Amino acid sequence: MSAGELDDSLRQVATTVVSTLTTKEYADVITFTLLAYDYIVTIDVEIAHIWKQRFTGATAFFFLNRYMFILSVCLKWIFRSYASNDSPVRLRDSPVICVVNKSVLDRCVVLGISVDFLDFFTITITVKLIFTLRTWAIWMRSGRILVCVGLLGIATVGMDILGVQLGLTFQQQLLSRHGSTAALTLAKILLALRNPSSPSLAFTLQVISGTIVVATGNIVINRMLLNLRQVALSDVEVSGGIPPEISQEGTTFATNTFIGNLGAPMCTTELCGDEVVDQREDENIHDNAEFHGNHK
Repeated sequence: MSAGELDDSLRQVATTVVSTLTTKEYADVITFTLLAYDYIVTIDVEIAHIWKQRFTGATAFFFLNRYMFILSVCLKWIFRSYASNDSPVRLRDSPVICVVNKSVLDRCVVLGISVDFLDFFTITITVKLIFTLRTWAIWMRSGRILVCVGLLGIATVGMDILGVQLGLTFQQQLLSRHGSTAALTLAKILLALRNPSSPSLAFTLQVISGTIVVATGNIVINRMLLNLRQVALSDVEVSGGIPPEISQEGTTFATNTFIGNLGAPMCTTELCGDEVVDQREDENIHDNAEFHGNHK
């Protein structure tokens, strides 16, 4: 087989695979719709409880989880929808296209590295830190829980770092963790190649459901961080004074000097009676109490 015939064969295979991935464009629309709706309904809360409050570690986690995720989704959309002037084939998820068309290889590499970099920080580090701290706090700052959850997080982060060193993408690492997923993916690709004109129902359901799960998970984490920030001001609005601790319906959320109430345990007032409210947080509560008192 000549080089020209080989290139044509590779291009035909790439085009066939790409035709099965058009569903991901609809998945992108779903993701943007969910994120846009959540942003519209929570932007006022974000401005009041994030932008206008003092900066803490929880604030950094919120910005990373919300805006790095949006940026990652945008880069993925660009990677899938980018069209080269030298190729009639649109670039989506298949690396075969980047290899076939050498003129766009460098741009494919840059986009791919950027997407994996953002996914690493958004999914692997930020989310694991948030849930590690919150789980540790809910279990009354138990050292055993912190060690167990922390070791699990460190193990997955270490695997991702090893994958980067070996040149594996984030998606390839996920496949290596779940052998059954790889087998099912291979079966779906073979089915798609048998009928390239329309993606299989299993593939479509996987893409749509996976998109909804990932986007909803990001939204839920953002809502959790916003709700934790709202606890202080809700008490001020109800009592009009400065509470010794931040409580909501009998449950206490004591504050923390670095991560706000993200790492504060949920417990009764008796158990959290010795918790000290951060002085800087106390000043914010005092200012908010005066604001609400002047507007009564």
